[in-house]
Amino acid sequence: MPSWSRAELSEWVRGKQIYARDGQAGNAPAPEWLLAASDGWGPGGDSAGALERTHPEDRHVIISTYFDALSRPGQVVSGQVRARGIESPDEWTTARIEWLNLLDDPEVGCLVSTICEEGPDRLPAPVIVETGAFAKTRWMVLEVQSTGRILSADGKVFETLGHEPSELVGHVLTEFIHPDALADGVANWVRVTATPGATSTSRRPWKRKDGGFTWMEASYLNRVDDSVLVVVWDITEKLKQEQELADVTAQFQILADEVPAAVFCCDLDGVVLFHNARWASLVDDRPDVTTLFDLVAEPDHVELSATLSALAADERRERRTIDVHSRDGVTVWRVALRSTGDPAAGRVTVVGSIADVTATVRWQAEARHDALTGVLNRHGLDEVVAEVADPQTLVVFIDLDRFKPVNDEFGHDVGDMVLTEVARRLAASLRPGDAVGRFGGDEFVVVCRDVASGGDAAIVRRVEEALAGSVTFEGGRWEAAASIGVARFTPGDDLRHVLRRADLAMLQVKRERRACADHAAR
Repeated sequence: MPSWSRAELSEWVRGKQIYARDGQAGNAPAPEWLLAASDGWGPGGDSAGALERTHPEDRHVIISTYFDALSRPGQVVSGQVRARGIESPDEWTTARIEWLNLLDDPEVGCLVSTICEEGPDRLPAPVIVETGAFAKTRWMVLEVQSTGRILSADGKVFETLGHEPSELVGHVLTEFIHPDALADGVANWVRVTATPGATSTSRRPWKRKDGGFTWMEASYLNRVDDSVLVVVWDITEKLKQEQELADVTAQFQILADEVPAAVFCCDLDGVVLFHNARWASLVDDRPDVTTLFDLVAEPDHVELSATLSALAADERRERRTIDVHSRDGVTVWRVALRSTGDPAAGRVTVVGSIADVTATVRWQAEARHDALTGVLNRHGLDEVVAEVADPQTLVVFIDLDRFKPVNDEFGHDVGDMVLTEVARRLAASLRPGDAVGRFGGDEFVVVCRDVASGGDAAIVRRVEEALAGSVTFEGGRWEAAASIGVARFTPGDDLRHVLRRADLAMLQVKRERRACADHAAR
């Protein structure tokens, strides 16, 4: 067993309140020098009082760490619980409980426990009722021989089983176990008593004095002195609440399965905690799909991760929707997400739904794009311009020169091929954020964002260089050329107004070019 000096123990308890317990979880005296080094006795007094100050869902931590400490002399065993505030018992906070088994230390002779608050944050209080899982704890501590005979009983024995503590002493433990649970109880007892220091926890109905039965949870510790310490507490109402919760969960699952969409619940890392039948169908029941990221193509992980991070701090709980691609890149999922819980306390869960919108996205794309060339159509150009209509946006109107003879001489199939090649060249020349569209016939429009004053000529040269070079086809070729006009937005402009000015500028260029050609011919 690790040894502790007075100085080390004094330092360990400094700034903390302490409890002193014996090997049966009862109160024990503590050395005056140890008490003086601490912040005094902890609230709650005896073990029952300390448990009642602990959040009902965390009381098992107190018991399990106590048992752990009994089996590990000289070692600090710790756990975190929610408990009533030390200075403000009407408020609940997070506290750390620590145990140190010094029962065999001649200077201490007890099991020392410390408690200190860890965080300033106040937690929601549980609903305290007179009966049920949140009622005052009904528990017992039994010391039992390895043969199963009860040596001592302490705690809420009468309130739990209707017996006085002395009425249990001398009886065999199995006398108080429900007959249907006897075989399992004996098997558990054999496992515990076979190994010194072994622990076990079980749930079984125990027989009351009035002939009825009470569901109890028991923790067993096989001590080295040929006895077993058994801590037992009433969980009848807790089991009832657990069953009610299970019933509600089952009803919710049935309801969720009837929803004609894949719905789910996940944490902020995207790990799926709950899903309905439609989700299972969506992922083909693949066991490897356990997170949202398993569904989504890797290039879309950044957007999904950013959305989940935004939900972590979203106190307004707004619905967020993103479109992402499946892992094979074929399907487009529309993922709708909304947070639940308390972001300020770091307790956030995400609920959401997934729908296959591949066809919808395709239809939307078709509605915005020219069917022949794949670039934007007029509707698509309208949408782009609505977002960037400012004086820094340059609209370039392009009218192909000498294109009509291609259609007349070689047919519309060749003409379509030429238009497609022109669209490809224009799209390849764009800067990030620019857009190209087919306005109609042999007319194209390029929308360039963030073009500084005086930058028009550079954009025009870029377009001319993109179109330079002939387009060859079977039986001939077209020497690519175009008349180009540019215009910028002014206050109150829409696409129609600015295109009109760009069109007029293009026509002026065309007239000037013809005039030059006529002059050269003369």
